[in-house]
Amino acid sequence: MTNQEKIKIKRIAVSFNTALVVMGLKGLQGSYSNLPVNVKSYGELTSAIKRIMNVPVGMKDVSYFTTSFENWQEVLDVIYNIAHRFKWKKERYDCEDRATTIKDLSSLIFGLNTCGIVYCEITNIQTGKRFRHYANLIVDDKGNLLLFDIDNAGVRKKITGQTLTARLWHYRFIKAIF
Repeated sequence: MTNQEKIKIKRIAVSFNTALVVMGLKGLQGSYSNLPVNVKSYGELTSAIKRIMNVPVGMKDVSYFTTSFENWQEVLDVIYNIAHRFKWKKERYDCEDRATTIKDLSSLIFGLNTCGIVYCEITNIQTGKRFRHYANLIVDDKGNLLLFDIDNAGVRKKITGQTLTARLWHYRFIKAIF
């Protein structure tokens, strides 16, 4: 087999795999098109985040689409089942990339843009080591805030202040971005 033939076969394989991914995402999108959605304004989201977390918020949209806390659990189950299969790679696919993947899948599959990214400092409660980290911040239809961290085994925990502890990590929130 010549190099030209190998290149041609690789291109066909890439095209086929890309088509499968697109079909799969579109199939998921269609499966959840009837998810009950509430629309929140920029001001409603910003005030909920600042009231509970007291951190700066960067937002790009005017309208924000969310759903109930219970529905968010189902959304996160589906997204976690996809995203956890893509392993963490230092500097190439690490916490900010993984948090962006979660945010993008929430929007792409479910049409929900109230899954943002939260920049934070995390401290290991056993060793005291500190790191800068990105995770996901979700706002439900009642203005409750939820932390979702794919890098902490998909932990989900309601946020009630500027800090929280989940498993072996203490989070101190610095900034939220939607």
